[in-house]
Amino acid sequence: MKRTVPCLILLAVMLTIPASAVDFEFVGVRTYTVFGFLPAPSGGDARLLFAGGGVSSWLPGSIALAFGGGYETDEVFRKGDGAVLDAPYEPSDVTIDRFELYVEPAIEQRLSATIPLELRLGIRSYFRRNLSVDRALFAAGDAFPDRDGALVNSARVGIKFEALDAARGHRDRSGIDAGMMIEWAPPFLGNRIYGGADFLRLNATGIVYVPLFDAAPARPRNLFNVYFAGRLLVDLLTGNTVPFHEQAQVGGFSPDEGLGGVVRGFEPKSKPALFKAVANVELRLIGPAVVLPSILPVLSLFFDVGTYAGFVSDGYGAPSGEAAAIGSTGATVGLSVLDTTVIGFTVAVPVVGVRADRASMGTSLAVGFHF
Repeated sequence: MKRTVPCLILLAVMLTIPASAVDFEFVGVRTYTVFGFLPAPSGGDARLLFAGGGVSSWLPGSIALAFGGGYETDEVFRKGDGAVLDAPYEPSDVTIDRFELYVEPAIEQRLSATIPLELRLGIRSYFRRNLSVDRALFAAGDAFPDRDGALVNSARVGIKFEALDAARGHRDRSGIDAGMMIEWAPPFLGNRIYGGADFLRLNATGIVYVPLFDAAPARPRNLFNVYFAGRLLVDLLTGNTVPFHEQAQVGGFSPDEGLGGVVRGFEPKSKPALFKAVANVELRLIGPAVVLPSILPVLSLFFDVGTYAGFVSDGYGAPSGEAAAIGSTGATVGLSVLDTTVIGFTVAVPVVGVRADRASMGTSLAVGFHF
């Protein structure tokens, strides 16, 4: 019961804020794979921001509520004992159907009137239920504490620096978005009710956007422009009970699909580890506008590189000494609609390391920019 009190307090405060002060953001669509290859919408993620400051004298900051869920197809490239799954294998050997719901109320407090520095305090709670695990090598043993699923509750605190213009007139971006976050999931927050969790996560992420060229800056309809996008992130996990899911994903203010997804061209859950570091660089070419000013062709040329080390094969005990590096290069071709939303297709070729299925390239649908 105690773990629900902070959430209820934040939700009660939200109800007192006028609707005009609410900003809604649709983060993305979750998909379930139909017929083994076709992604179908099956859920989504969203965020509500309740502005403080001038709205209420007793609320100097803002309150955010992130939430989402869905029915998804997941892939696991580990055996029950933690060993890496080697090709060849049948697709059903690595596929898990899962259902997930999560909610994260948070307080966002600006720390300076002149510097865009913000303190964020949040309580994240997610429930996952793994289905059809009898078809996956992940279920070959009872090793992982979240083999069947888990309820994980954690407290998160971080510092965010955001000096960003993300919707400029010609759909380019400019500025810096960086932050550091600590996430703590101790047993007494209810992390023994279903599954098991007792871990600490440290994450640092920095993103920079630099406009390089605009063929007609004074022209209302975009002709052609180019900008640079770069990201560095470091993610570290430690603890007595580290769920497989936490090792497979990359944390931060917006958790990502994992090292193999952040480094494009590799299967999203194929490189789980306790330590992950990634660098992404992109050259984004946009325009000219077609039909409507808000519809723009996009070509993104990128290079990704990452490294990982350590893995706890049973969720407990000392990590393995496993370590490696991966890298890829490729392109995303698509259309930018509704300001910065991209719908396109990504092709990435591994240049360091190999895919779990030994394929020479990876392809995926792109919904939104990579970062």
